[in-house]
Amino acid sequence: MPSDPAIERAVLGMLLTGDEGLVAKAKVQLRPDHFFHPAHQIIWRAISAAIRRGLTPDALIVRDILEQWNRLDQVGGLSYLNKLIAEFPTTAAFDDYCEILETYRVRRAVTQAAHRMLELAGKDIGRAELATKTREIIDRFTDDVTVGDTITGEAFRDLIVQAAQSVHPLGYSTGIPEIDDLQGGLEPGSVNVIAALPGTGKTLLALAMLRRQVLEQGYRVGFISLEMSPRAIGTRHFCALMGIDRGELYTRGWRTEAFEDTAKD
Repeated sequence: MPSDPAIERAVLGMLLTGDEGLVAKAKVQLRPDHFFHPAHQIIWRAISAAIRRGLTPDALIVRDILEQWNRLDQVGGLSYLNKLIAEFPTTAAFDDYCEILETYRVRRAVTQAAHRMLELAGKDIGRAELATKTREIIDRFTDDVTVGDTITGEAFRDLIVQAAQSVHPLGYSTGIPEIDDLQGGLEPGSVNVIAALPGTGKTLLALAMLRRQVLEQGYRVGFISLEMSPRAIGTRHFCALMGIDRGELYTRGWRTEAFEDTAKD
């Protein structure tokens, strides 16, 4: 997700100095989702709690609040709060940094909306329901994010397209468009079973998916077989890559002219 940890640290460090002017600005300009990293969100919530209680949100006050919540160790302790104060460059950049955080917040919201739309597109639902749920995603986005005073439908469409182009597919491609269209690829972390009668192409399908991941996607994969030898697996890969009929290779052997014909192709 789009974010800038250094900017987040700088803004928090400025606020932890207890500067009243910055605190007043923060009450208007910032909210928890301006901070992407979990520890920074927790620290901001503690700063907000101090402000609501009428306290100056310096490092010691924030430390006490985090201790009350049993969250101090989760954010790195008092040493991390002091590190935030020591790191920030100058309070003069506070407004600029808040603007940067707002930009990242909008980008994350667009990316999340794009993900939800991609997930929705992969579901087996009717056109009317698809249109309704898509509108709900757009409405949630426009309720949460504004660019200036409003965001036009055209601007939102452009943002969604840009985000959709930058996010990864929902699943790993099998290399077979029909299967990818059916279930959106292979979901990361899932277990997928290919079941069929003997001789119907289960191993060929698995090997085709493997080649797709290695040669086109650049992933490292493992192939474990309890029945086939390394030679048999290698032969199948070789024939598939070279466009050679495996049956002919087994029955007639390898012919030099066949290699030359394949190389020309």
